[in-house]
Amino acid sequence: MCKVVIIIWKLEDDPFSLTSYDGKPPLPLKSLDQLGSVVYIGSFSKIAASGLRVGWMVAPHSVVERLADARQQMDFGLSVVPQKIAAQFLHSDNFLPHLERLRMHLQYRRDLLVEAVVGGSPATCFPVACILSTFGRSPSKLLLTTAN
Repeated sequence: MCKVVIIIWKLEDDPFSLTSYDGKPPLPLKSLDQLGSVVYIGSFSKIAASGLRVGWMVAPHSVVERLADARQQMDFGLSVVPQKIAAQFLHSDNFLPHLERLRMHLQYRRDLLVEAVVGGSPATCFPVACILSTFGRSPSKLLLTTAN
């Protein structure tokens, strides 16, 4: 009898775990992956600079090879300069303090948003990390609409 194994790939995009300010972020799905079927991706664009289009991927070697080949066929002019900048920043003494300042700033923005929207304490509200990135930088420019 022949055994057929079907792998269902899952893509986990994790843009916010490094900026979590409400305690320890939940473990990624990749940490539970025993079959090697989760492709985990992240980016420096949310933690360093929006224009720094450098990311990472944790995936089986075969997936990495195929995606690297596809990327190379699409674009021969990929600059290594942003990658070197990201690597230097990641290994510098400035990276962890930067993340801490970023977390404090994001929590401050969250608190301003909660105050502007509900007039209450952030401790009594649901997490709004996704709202911060959706509505932009200033709660004073917040525009809320309701469906009828």
